[in-house]
Amino acid sequence: MTVLLTCLLTLIWVPLLVYVNKKTKGEHLFQWMKKHMNKSFTNVVIFLIIAYLIIMKIATLREAITWINIIFLQRTPLIILVLLFGFTCCLLAATSIRTISIVNVFLLFFIVLLGFFVSFTNFQFKDYSLLQPVLENGYFPVIKRNFF
Repeated sequence: MTVLLTCLLTLIWVPLLVYVNKKTKGEHLFQWMKKHMNKSFTNVVIFLIIAYLIIMKIATLREAITWINIIFLQRTPLIILVLLFGFTCCLLAATSIRTISIVNVFLLFFIVLLGFFVSFTNFQFKDYSLLQPVLENGYFPVIKRNFF
């Protein structure tokens, strides 16, 4: 259900991005803001965006490290995992998008391979009776369960 909702929101978001890109004539957004808006307002917006991205980075790294520590590496100290993953992410962020793409191709290959392995080894334990129609009783029980 959330995937369908996200697709609908994307249909609204993408034309908005295209509109902004046409209005700024492809210029970098921060440069455009500095030219056309108050400098202090532009600096506040840039600061808020950077702060948001840093908070997102910290939350994502924390969740990934917690998940890895619980599932795979129970005896590995958290500081080692944080340093290893943090250094790898910073190193990749300092390189070009091409390097990030190449690394992602290799990671995707192994993720798909391990995904098939997990799928086939757990095949005997799957209970297909748990798959039910999502909106069998209408949309209200879904909304009630998730929001109230």
